[in-house]
Amino acid sequence: HSEQGLGDTLQFCRYINLFRDLNCTVLLEVERPLVTMMHSLLPKENIFEKDTQLPEFDYHCPMMSLPLAFKTLGITQIENHPYLRPDASAVTRWSAVLGKSNKIRIGLAWRGNPNHVKNNMRSIELSELIPRLSRRFDWISLEINPSDEEADLMQQCGFIRNFGQEIGDFLSTSALCKNLQAVVSVDTSIAHLAGSIGTQVHLLLPYIPDFRWQHSGRTTHWYPNMVLHRQSEDRDWNPIINDVNNSLLAYCK
Repeated sequence: HSEQGLGDTLQFCRYINLFRDLNCTVLLEVERPLVTMMHSLLPKENIFEKDTQLPEFDYHCPMMSLPLAFKTLGITQIENHPYLRPDASAVTRWSAVLGKSNKIRIGLAWRGNPNHVKNNMRSIELSELIPRLSRRFDWISLEINPSDEEADLMQQCGFIRNFGQEIGDFLSTSALCKNLQAVVSVDTSIAHLAGSIGTQVHLLLPYIPDFRWQHSGRTTHWYPNMVLHRQSEDRDWNPIINDVNNSLLAYCK
């Protein structure tokens, strides 16, 4: 069952694959926006929305404790290839919605859950971000609930497409991400979602990052398709955005 944030579930659900060689039935309890996304891992009838009635079970384990329960060391024994899959029909639908473009499409997520205790450290104001984004790309907002101010800013700048509530749940969002060449995201669930399906991710990290990203390095064993961009000074995002623009230009040549 899920334990903390949506991103934590997306990151640690890969350990469910370790049950495949065991003689047991796995039931999974997650938050509503993640239910359909988990169909990649388990049959539909084995997945339950958080706080709904569950069938009887013999054992339970918080998802983030599965590495301990399986006595894993690191993640080398966990499959590194994409372990979640978007729905093929949804990928096709988003391809039609996006249409053709002469520019490379990049997804953008600039803020996390406002209730997170360190959200002010990990999120970026869109007004601060817009002037530093390269206009050589076609930017796609991955924020499902942009504020009115943010929606106005995107409309005024003219180079960030905003779909808002049309994006839907995580399965639909994953299909949108599958149509993008890369995703640029702060440390929030969108980064884990894009990482889990194999889309390239450029992760923007604060000066003091979360434990899972450690304190140095550009890569992470969690997602081989992810590049880590770290603040060199507290709350100074400017060098990071420049680094991301340069990395995207090099990757997309």
